[in-house]
Amino acid sequence: MDSTQPPEPVPATPATRRCTLYAAIGGAATLALSLATFLTQPRRDEHYALPCLLLAIGALLLAAAFIACSRGTLALGELELGAKLLILGATALSIEIAIRLLAAKHFDGYISSFDFGTKSDGEGNRAFTHEFNSFGHCFQGSLSILLVPAVEAVLPEWTRIVSCLVAVYPIYNLIKRALDASAFAASSFSNNSAEWAMGFWLGLSLGVLVAARAPAPPKPEICRPRVAAGVLLCLVSLAAAVLYGVSWDNTGDRAKGEDGVDLAMLIVFLAVPLGLAATYAAYYALSACCGLCLLCALCDSFDPTFNPERWEERNNAAKRLRVARRRAGV
Repeated sequence: MDSTQPPEPVPATPATRRCTLYAAIGGAATLALSLATFLTQPRRDEHYALPCLLLAIGALLLAAAFIACSRGTLALGELELGAKLLILGATALSIEIAIRLLAAKHFDGYISSFDFGTKSDGEGNRAFTHEFNSFGHCFQGSLSILLVPAVEAVLPEWTRIVSCLVAVYPIYNLIKRALDASAFAASSFSNNSAEWAMGFWLGLSLGVLVAARAPAPPKPEICRPRVAAGVLLCLVSLAAAVLYGVSWDNTGDRAKGEDGVDLAMLIVFLAVPLGLAATYAAYYALSACCGLCLLCALCDSFDPTFNPERWEERNNAAKRLRVARRRAGV
């Protein structure tokens, strides 16, 4: 077979059609955010990192959706359990960082310039400055491309272990900033995690684009180290939610300790990881229930004896037949 030929079209299913639709919607929404952050840059001290990164993510997703439509559908494949947990933890952490960025004015920052405000020590707290560390954080997040089944299928087995490293930096970042928990909300945890999170979604979007050109991947086997990394990342998002809440008003000269604002923000932040976890569990419980009901319906349509009442009648008839044979033998 000629390797230059495009892959065979993937048969469209409701699941693959949803993937194509989600990629298109996600790309369009991200491009809209990119435009909004570009147009609302401050008049002084412009910083275009956020709109440029959002533009890249949106363009990758829209390109994937376009290629998928030309092929017929987008076959991402089934995510392995560890990959699901890593994406769940990254989603929770990203939402928490987004909430913190939306409150940048509370910390004397600016949203569209990716400025989280002033840290507790008086230094700046902006993401993606002209430093090597910013790009290092982003690169570590971009290892998420290895979580996409279509990418995983063409790479050596050891890359599954490498993909676990995507959770290393958030764990380190949390432990380092949690040493001074009272100033956590005003620490550099936010800007460093934002750099990692943008890399994570950039890598995942690039993986979706690769999947748009790749054949449907096989179902991957569970990778236990990746599952452990996913659990740890989910715990990081939970711990970060708690630390954000209890330290929300402890910024600079506004150290007020525990008050109503801290309690309210604690509830808001905790609602993110706990709400996502509950949604995830409910979705898969419902999927399993629907799958069981479908199996029962299929079995019942092909085998009438699958019906519990008919099954019981059949068993009773068999018992009566065995009793009659024993009596006849006597």
